[in-house]
Amino acid sequence: MKQKVTRYIIGAFFFLFMCLTSCSIETDGAGGLEGYWHLVKVDTVETGRSTDLSDHLLFWSFQVHIMEGVDRQGMYSSILFRFEKDENLLRLYEPRLHDPAAGDPIIDDLSYLIPFGINDKEETFTIEQSSGSRMTLYNGILRLYFRKM
Repeated sequence: MKQKVTRYIIGAFFFLFMCLTSCSIETDGAGGLEGYWHLVKVDTVETGRSTDLSDHLLFWSFQVHIMEGVDRQGMYSSILFRFEKDENLLRLYEPRLHDPAAGDPIIDDLSYLIPFGINDKEETFTIEQSSGSRMTLYNGILRLYFRKM
């Protein structure tokens, strides 16, 4: 009987040890950006003009080291960017058209990016505000306002 209990305890410790050591946790690398963000407003700083996009279904989605721009109304093609976040800076680079059948080709035509508030193939934003439900990004030209979904 004592031998059975000892085997049970050793088995339980072995199982617990394997659970704790065999799984590696993949961090998302998004540094608090992860999730689905609705682009609700864009301010053009130089002109003082503001565009309300709350009725449009333009989203930025962050996961691991990829940002996807998606238009849920289907007017614009989906785009992908690699991104890096460091403190209050967000760098987007290596834009691709989200088209798996074509191998997600690199974007050369900037018109794919503009609807999402991005003006160049490499863009750095200052994260002015980032709470659980709202985010504001600024690149020196545009200020983008997001609401988390």
